[in-house]
Amino acid sequence: MPFYLSILNTADSLAQNIDRLFFSEGAQLKMEFDELYNALFTNADTYISVVRLLSENKSGMTREDIVKATGLEGAFLSKILKNLERCDFITRLSQYGSKVRNNIFRLTDFYTLFYYKFIESNNTKDDRWWSNNMGARSVSAWMGLSFELLLSVFHKIRNQDCVLPRTKP
Repeated sequence: MPFYLSILNTADSLAQNIDRLFFSEGAQLKMEFDELYNALFTNADTYISVVRLLSENKSGMTREDIVKATGLEGAFLSKILKNLERCDFITRLSQYGSKVRNNIFRLTDFYTLFYYKFIESNNTKDDRWWSNNMGARSVSAWMGLSFELLLSVFHKIRNQDCVLPRTKP
């Protein structure tokens, strides 16, 4: 996190920083997605195929749906889902009254959602894409989803026992 804060230019607006870091030619963070997944996971392409699939299904998918769409199954898929969940890329949601096998897996990582929505699919050469599209419906919808996710993270943190260990003087 300190690295990402250090590359923000405090003289620029947030929109200008986003343009510079993600949309301008040679943008510093344009390739961050691949670097992130490759640094975290062996067989990163397999992990990426799962998060890409989940990015296309905003309400999430069951394990069975993921198996049908990817062909991954068994312990290998379990490992991928467990690792993605441990790294907070995805969230497992229980359906009321359903068995564990019917859990819903939902992509909840802010950066991955941003990447699939705006960076991967952006074929324009507009260095000011974010500034020029802040009022677009797609940006507003993404902001709404991000705000919803942020509230769920806040709720999760708030409901945990956040007791810090006492330190000795």
